[in-house]
Amino acid sequence: MQLQIAVVESSAIGQKILKKILEDRGYLAKYFTSAMDALDYLQSEENPVILLTSFETDGMHGLDLVWQSRLLAGGTRALYIIAMSSSTELSKAIEALDCGADDFIRKPPVAEELYAKMRSAQKMLSAQQELRFYATRDPLTKLRNRRCFMEEVGKLPGGMDSCLLILDIDHFKSVNDTYGHQAGDMALVATATKLKDQNIGLVSRLGGEEFAIYLHDTPEALGLRAAERFREAVQQIEVDFQGKKIKFTVSIGLAFKPAEVAFNIDELYGYADEALYRAKESGRNRVCIGKRAGSKPVKLELRSA
Repeated sequence: MQLQIAVVESSAIGQKILKKILEDRGYLAKYFTSAMDALDYLQSEENPVILLTSFETDGMHGLDLVWQSRLLAGGTRALYIIAMSSSTELSKAIEALDCGADDFIRKPPVAEELYAKMRSAQKMLSAQQELRFYATRDPLTKLRNRRCFMEEVGKLPGGMDSCLLILDIDHFKSVNDTYGHQAGDMALVATATKLKDQNIGLVSRLGGEEFAIYLHDTPEALGLRAAERFREAVQQIEVDFQGKKIKFTVSIGLAFKPAEVAFNIDELYGYADEALYRAKESGRNRVCIGKRAGSKPVKLELRSA
């Protein structure tokens, strides 16, 4: 993700000084005189941001902006805040840090000092991004882990048809037992890659040999077609392991939520998991449609290879 820089300084002279220092080292920034405008920008910006804000800003005190920005970022967004003030009082720096700033610099800034602080900010944001990535991803396949998947699905707007697919590699234990766990890992990575390549829905490795795909704004019929494509795509995989070609299949359970039904991911997961179990019991390598969310149980429909 691309790093963004936002500068909040109500003084035209102050902005000019900062712009000259930053542009001399190739830093491009967005400049604001209003703290409220800067806060609106932060709310819409998804990339990591270095925020340089003066104590003296229009519309809101700089310290309030620091506090509000930190609350907005929470623990999920990469934000590094450098507070700026012309005051020489140590208490001002302490106050800024207490409000959520990561660093403090006096105005007018010394160019080399500001460059050093910018480098520190970049290193910190890069480390935060890496930590965030591995906290939300499965380490083997790099897909979303279960927690991240559930959280992202829960943030999607309601009032739309949606489908949840639970996929499980058939006879995965026999792959590990026959060829070893390295071959099993290769099968998992190959499956993850194939599912991502379909470029449809949110994809996750839930754990073990189980994957999930959430299809937002997708009617049941289209969800079924997508599930069949996923099943057929995995069926075409050939893992080359020590000169041997390993082929395998997946069973898929599908649960559908109509637009008029209130969303409940736990309910939908339960129905998809039940459908997956039926698919396994009915012969594997097939798609099974489970109960619709918010409706009476329906007869499961099987789709064989």
